[in-house]
Amino acid sequence: MLEKKRLCRCAVLIGFVCLGIVVVTNIFFIHPEVGINSLPKSEEHGERIWEQRLIEKESEVNHQDLIRQELLEQSSTCSPNKARNRLFNLFGDTKFDLSMKIFLDEKYNDTEENVRYPPPFGMKGAEANLDKVFKIITERGVPYNIAKKACRRCIVVGNGGILSKRKLGQVIDNYDVVIRMNDAPLDKYKVDVGGKTTFRFMYPEGAYVAPGSYHKNSTIVFMTFKPLDLQWLETMLNKEKLKSTKGFWKKIPMLLPKTASQVRIFNPSIIQELAFDILKLPINKGIMKKNVPTTGALAIMFSLRFCDEIALAGFGYNLKDPNSKLHYYDNNKVKIIAKSWTHNISDEQKFLRALAQFGVIHDITGGLLQKK
Repeated sequence: MLEKKRLCRCAVLIGFVCLGIVVVTNIFFIHPEVGINSLPKSEEHGERIWEQRLIEKESEVNHQDLIRQELLEQSSTCSPNKARNRLFNLFGDTKFDLSMKIFLDEKYNDTEENVRYPPPFGMKGAEANLDKVFKIITERGVPYNIAKKACRRCIVVGNGGILSKRKLGQVIDNYDVVIRMNDAPLDKYKVDVGGKTTFRFMYPEGAYVAPGSYHKNSTIVFMTFKPLDLQWLETMLNKEKLKSTKGFWKKIPMLLPKTASQVRIFNPSIIQELAFDILKLPINKGIMKKNVPTTGALAIMFSLRFCDEIALAGFGYNLKDPNSKLHYYDNNKVKIIAKSWTHNISDEQKFLRALAQFGVIHDITGGLLQKK
């Protein structure tokens, strides 16, 4: 009787082993495309792999718990390469060029992508203006006081209405690097948004009109949307008077209180990468039409290339409520940007949401993590 039981157990064990062999054979030989190092078929056909992984992640997440977790993880310690390591969990083997320069230099023509399209996706047609600017600006890299840090904790501060009355100013200013966008005011709102600025992304129409609004030690990350923008920058750095404002779509400053060493030219190849390779927006021969990422999204792509930990504040538009507050500093409503002819807000927010859910970035105001 005992011998029969042993024989039975052996038969069951052999059965499980055989089943295992069949399953493994089926995966790696009958369906070799699902091998360990291969990408899902969706990526092979040009679909957005991050979007599929976001859908899978949605079913695992309690959003309120995730927001609380993000806040609890904020500390004064820094984990080297944390953002980049988590980025690869999201993208897997897909191309994401972290070695891409964040600023242009005189050798921009050596990289075909930089002159493939006109601004903002490249510098085609703006080369003469750019060459003149490079004769003025003296620095090309990350400022030394930031570059020398072994581990960099960065925060990208958006201008969203979600920042209103949050009293996060002190938390924001505690980061090593604070990245801000355009002409969002600080003085009256420091309790909510802080006052420290390390980098400010801007272009002529998005620059402060009042010279006193600039943070004294901040570095300008200049975005080029048209050749005329570089002409404006050259004139401002030479402390000359602009002859005409024709070609600008709103009032622009006539003075830029910055030295040449405090200005960098943002690499347009990063705009290409986000718009065409990651978000899969229409190329339109490099013409702007519902295919330009927002400045905030580009600031995040910028930070991914030199920051070890990245937090966000003031991101996440409530597109389901067109009358919700657009900015923390004015009464404009979300419906304004929802009608934008340059940005694809819906697709962009999905991508940023994926970055937040996979822990690449920490959304401390929770706008990206709210149930949509």
